[in-house]
Amino acid sequence: MIMLKKQICVAALVAAVICMLGIGACKKTENNARTSDNALAFAKAIDSTNLGQFEFLRLYTISDDGYGSGMVFLEDGSLANSENGHIGSVSTLKGKHETLTDSKRLAKHFPDFVKRVHETNDYLITCFETFYLDNAEVFQVEYVINHDFDNPESALYVTRFGESKEPPTIIVKCMGSCIKPTEDCVEVYNFVTNEARCSCQSDNCSMQIEYVK
Repeated sequence: MIMLKKQICVAALVAAVICMLGIGACKKTENNARTSDNALAFAKAIDSTNLGQFEFLRLYTISDDGYGSGMVFLEDGSLANSENGHIGSVSTLKGKHETLTDSKRLAKHFPDFVKRVHETNDYLITCFETFYLDNAEVFQVEYVINHDFDNPESALYVTRFGESKEPPTIIVKCMGSCIKPTEDCVEVYNFVTNEARCSCQSDNCSMQIEYVK
């Protein structure tokens, strides 16, 4: 189970209009859920629209000094706040959940992936989301590199069950740009078809997929 060091991650918010997951959701949560009471009210409002059919957890960071904050993976698979800030969280879970994906494997893979893709060891996770589906677990990671909070990156981890004794986990990363200036080349997960794709179909927007070992 992915947890905060000294603070259990029992949080987040469902926000996938038309049953799709995209990078903009984390910022919406931070803007609409500054306090615990407001966060819970916001979660209940979303759940009442029947969008809460997917049990969902979100953990995101709020900067105390206005300069940005974030989390990093620890070797044991937990997430720890590494900057001056605190953790915002809210939940739509209706029962206890145990994450079946190997969190230690993600903790080992993600820093290495950042190093290979962005050629830096400097990363901060600003939002970590988990969707518990019937046959899969989907994790969206929103992060920044080199403390560039104005240009967030994202990636999707997907673990599918029923395919083998050890469910495979893949990472999906879309890179490049879209033809329309109003669109971003980011990962989108369709909960109806259980498929991941890039938000736009363009020669300048390419998808990278690899197995997490």
